Amino acid sequence: MKKLYTIVLLALSFNALSQITDRDFTSPEDTVRSGKSNEFYNFNVALPEDGELQCEWSILTDADLEEFNVEYSSNAIDFENCTIIKGSTDYSSTRNFHVTLKAPPEGTWYFRLKHTSDDGQVSYSQIISKVLSTATSVVTVYPNPSPAGFINLEILTKDLSGNPIINIIGRSGRTIFSSHIRSETFQHSLELEKGYYFLVITESNGNLITKKIIVN
Repeated sequence: MKKLYTIVLLALSFNALSQITDRDFTSPEDTVRSGKSNEFYNFNVALPEDGELQCEWSILTDADLEEFNVEYSSNAIDFENCTIIKGSTDYSSTRNFHVTLKAPPEGTWYFRLKHTSDDGQVSYSQIISKVLSTATSVVTVYPNPSPAGFINLEILTKDLSGNPIINIIGRSGRTIFSSHIRSETFQHSLELEKGYYFLVITESNGNLITKKIIVN
């Protein structure tokens, strides 16, 4: 009798373990067959000249799509929602999405994509970082530091509508050199005495670009 009771307990235990295993542990193949798989790829954020963010992504899925949230953060930890894009019931294998957003202030920003499926499941894309700037000019000063007092300036400017200006200011606050930038490529060479200087460019949009110049 004791032996039969032990066999019954073992059978019941095995049956319970089988039920737990079937319920709690699902293989990736089972997930795909159930229609709940999704995979982000090609998520990208680009900043064109008009100051608007262009967000693009694709998703490979066989599940219904409820919505997407484009989120951003200044520290890659605390994310805020930029916009919500509603999905659709479409069982094609690949879907492409595009949305235009107003750019946040200058600085380094982190972006990710949040996807909520029709059954409430949430998944995220990889996090990407972008350095946003309103500067329309690229400034090169060489050599810097200068060992002999001669420096070369090269400024590439995209926007000449507001008549941008370049100034070189000494430590005393006196302006050593000043000129309007009248072409998209500005080049100039000059000789400076030993000391520290500041190159200041006032762009057409009012943005200021500063660089420190050292003459040994």
